[in-house]
Amino acid sequence: MKKITILLTGLLLSSAVLGSLSVDAATYSSNGVVNFEKDDTPTPPVDPVDPDPNKPVDPVDPTDPNGPEPGTPGPLSIDYASSFDFGTQKISTQTHTYNAALQKYKNGTPADGPNYVQVTDKTGLYTGWDLTVKQESQFKKGTTDLTGAAMTLNKIKAKSISGSAAPTTSTKVDLNPGDEHSIASAAAGQGKGTWAFHFGENATDAADAVSLTVPGTANAEVGKYTTSLTWKLVAKP
Repeated sequence: MKKITILLTGLLLSSAVLGSLSVDAATYSSNGVVNFEKDDTPTPPVDPVDPDPNKPVDPVDPTDPNGPEPGTPGPLSIDYASSFDFGTQKISTQTHTYNAALQKYKNGTPADGPNYVQVTDKTGLYTGWDLTVKQESQFKKGTTDLTGAAMTLNKIKAKSISGSAAPTTSTKVDLNPGDEHSIASAAAGQGKGTWAFHFGENATDAADAVSLTVPGTANAEVGKYTTSLTWKLVAKP
């Protein structure tokens, strides 16, 4: 009985000590905040084969020694579009198809590659968009048309490292002067970030991806014929 009495006393003393060690407690709430604004900074051109926005490139415009035109500002932008150089050809009464030169870069870095158009969607809304191209008029020298000449954009590929779902892309576009033609269309949630639509998978594949067919009946004269292309990027509602 004596042993049991001592044990009970020890338990009572331990409970008393624990009770005396309790302290007051308090809680308090603070906050975190981050604010975003739209980014109107133009996105520089990238290599269409390796479209890393952290590795901008400096493309050459074969039609303008001072070019190319800068990309459009705003969160939905056309950053770059190649101009097409079909070279100097002999006048002929036969129908011929001429291929555009590859896209070149200043200082040769990267190496010559596919011609392309580049767009960026950093709106934060991502409602989708449509990319079109229009050849404004027939190739002309002054007021003289290169009658019947037809340009084709072929082997169109879409590439991005954004991780976003890809837009729907046309594979081939036969340009009819004055008409808009779809290059790509992004549904809601698609086409986020920077996308390059290049004509041909690589330099070899791109060699005949952009072409101009001139019929023998075009009655070409000595001199330079030119046209202009309008690329349009429109957000979906």
